[in-house]
Parts: sequence; structure tokens; C-alpha cells
Amino acid sequence: MKKHILILLALSVIMLIGCMSLPKTIPGPISYIIDVPEKMQDEIYRLNNEWMVKTFKSAEAVIEYQDKTEGILMGKGQTTLLSKSNYPVKTGFTITIEARDERARLTFEGITPKYESQDYFGLAKIDEEDFKKESDALAADLESYLKTGSEDW
Repeated sequence: MKKHILILLALSVIMLIGCMSLPKTIPGPISYIIDVPEKMQDEIYRLNNEWMVKTFKSAEAVIEYQDKTEGILMGKGQTTLLSKSNYPVKTGFTITIEARDERARLTFEGITPKYESQDYFGLAKIDEEDFKKESDALAADLESYLKTGSEDW
């Protein structure tokens, strides 16, 4: 009986240590400036809005604030990242896109990995470098969308 209690206690300690080592948020913000020659604020704002709707289709990804006059869109986004141990980790963030004449600024903040409770040993750890790869890809996708525009029908 004592042997079982000791094993259970040891497993509990290991689980707590694994969970404590996981970061709650990733430092930010991470920002990108995108040059969009010959496009004015209104068009860039409209394209930013289209891009957000097409890119973030999850029910947990929503536009929370928009101001056409100021050219600002703010919302929540979510993506799934692979940790260095190949564990998928859903990661939420706040995204802000600001439009000005001939440019846009994309900013990611509040980057929060949503770790599963069964990750006792911290194998699914996500760091800033992991998220930076995803944010680079999202920034490149937005830049492409802004420069090519939406499809004409």
C-alpha cells in the first residue's frame, strides 16, 4: 500500500513540475509594416477586413472592434502550432490591422498557448520563435492579399 502511495505521489509531483514550466503567454507585440503602393486607406481597410474574415474562420476568431474612419480592425485569432516535440498546440492571440494611405501595420499581442491538461511533461511547449514563424507567414499572406486584391467577379 505504501508503495502505491509513493508512486502516486511521485507521479503527481512530476505532473505539477511539467505544468509549471509551461508559459502562460508569449512576449509581444510582434508587428509588421506592409507597403501597399498606390492604394488608399479606404481600400486597404476593406481588403484587411476581407482578409481577416477569410483567414480566421474559427468560431473563436472574431473581429471585436472596427473603425473605418481610423482604419483599425481588432480581433481574436487562433492557430494551431506544432511544438518542437510535434505536439499540436492551439494558440490564441489578439490581432490588430491598421490602414493608412499606401501602408498597413499588422500587430500580434496577447499570444496565449492553450495547453492540454494531459501534457504532464511540458512536451508541447511553444515559444516566441514558434509563433514568429506563423506570424511571418500570416504577414506574407496579408501582404500578398493587399497587393493583389480580391478577385473580380
